[in-house]
Amino acid sequence: MGLRPVRPRRVAFALLAVVGLSAPAMALDFADGLMGGPDVWAVAGVPPGDALNLRTEPSAKSPILARFANGTLLTNQGCVLRGRQRWCKVSRHAPPPGQPAPAVGWVNGRYLREASF
Repeated sequence: MGLRPVRPRRVAFALLAVVGLSAPAMALDFADGLMGGPDVWAVAGVPPGDALNLRTEPSAKSPILARFANGTLLTNQGCVLRGRQRWCKVSRHAPPPGQPAPAVGWVNGRYLREASF
């Protein structure tokens, strides 16, 4: 009993279907409420004496807008991959009295854990 030949069209179609369906999800890596991520993040794992930097762009080289201590709650606005790092766009849920309105910016996703209000 011999092997049946593989039809190139079927292989190409199957490969296209698999790659075409999975590539957008991997490229975007969004973590918002619509894509299965949390609505709220808590800052966690920042070393003692340090803070998580809120930046203007998803890059460690972009300007700092604010700094957050462990336990700070942030509203999730989606995440992206930049190189090997996940960067999440966030805003401060409730700024302390006397603080300006919530800033919106990017933080390194390594220091975020799912939370709730």
